Amino acid sequence: MLSKKYSKVFFPSLGKFNAGTLRLDKQEGAKPKFCKACSIPFALCRGVEAELDRLVTENILSPVSYSSWATPIVPVAKKNGTIRICGKNNIEFKEIAPFHPSSNGQAENAVKTVKQAILKILKRSSLSELNRNLNNFLLSYRITPHCSTGKYPANLMFQINIRSVYDFWNNNVNIVNHTAIDVTDFSISKQNVIGDHVAVRDYRVVN
Repeated sequence: MLSKKYSKVFFPSLGKFNAGTLRLDKQEGAKPKFCKACSIPFALCRGVEAELDRLVTENILSPVSYSSWATPIVPVAKKNGTIRICGKNNIEFKEIAPFHPSSNGQAENAVKTVKQAILKILKRSSLSELNRNLNNFLLSYRITPHCSTGKYPANLMFQINIRSVYDFWNNNVNIVNHTAIDVTDFSISKQNVIGDHVAVRDYRVVN
């Protein structure tokens, strides 16, 4: 077997290059660039930390307290649940005026959406009800599928699905296994059928 004959080549851990000395040359006149770290989704933080610890243990990376050069890392989730850490190369660095983040269109759209919602809330209700109505808007914003991804913002960032009262209207939702509600403890249950009279609250604004 080749694996037995060349056991050093097929060793599970990484080997070391010992055939010479490597040298990295930088472009003449190049200045050190320390790029800001990219935000990592909360759901991937533990996997990224575990992968960094593994790379340090295998002497692939060495922790430093300071560096003049830095490039952001991009975590890539594998099918087996682990994380592959990649360097974000070919970075196009754009310097913009402070407090004018015009280059970040997604952030600008998010701020615009929140501002428009706050203006509508102030027109419909008083200032004392702003916090409650703003929380209702944020809940709707976080559980609404995005037009391009088809997923909820809460699912993309934290990999969780926030449930609302509308989920109980769906027959495919199993509320028995919900951690906060256990319908098996209810002594009285009622199932509505088409044609039954039910009481609902009217949320329409009365002019």
